[in-house]
Amino acid sequence: MRGLFSDNSKVQTGKAVQDILRNYAIADSQCEPYYQNQNPAERRIQEVKAMTNIVMDCTGSPPELWFLCMEYCVHILNKLAHRNLEWKTPTEVAFGDTVDISECLCFQFFQQVLYHDPAEKFPNSKEKPGWFVGFAENKGDALTFRILTADTDQVITCSVVRPLMEDMHPNFR
Repeated sequence: MRGLFSDNSKVQTGKAVQDILRNYAIADSQCEPYYQNQNPAERRIQEVKAMTNIVMDCTGSPPELWFLCMEYCVHILNKLAHRNLEWKTPTEVAFGDTVDISECLCFQFFQQVLYHDPAEKFPNSKEKPGWFVGFAENKGDALTFRILTADTDQVITCSVVRPLMEDMHPNFR
């Protein structure tokens, strides 16, 4: 980390932060109070908020899922090439890895899915309904997803997921 540019909040300018910055020789600067346009990150935050609104409008997802949708949008934006990064993706610049977008093509936000529940007992189906709400970046492989369960309203991670297609639903249980 070369430097911290903050918006003058007490959390980012307090003694504990100053001690950490001094220990690691990290430069520190702040924008002028009430002039967030001086912070270049604010423009990207505007893009994330706008994309979140568009995705929520297009999918009809409930307002309570705004944070999950925002995480979904950030994941997508981090895999898109950007002119200011010489047409590289933020993920590629940060980690040096070539980006794989496979997981982004599987589902759209708040799409109805069936996920595998290994704890379900016979004779019940091991497939349960839910909604795709994002990517499990730190669990499983690249194709591990975050699912909002229909029965418990909990967000779980699962890699065995398929789209729920009402007209082609072979599992009638």
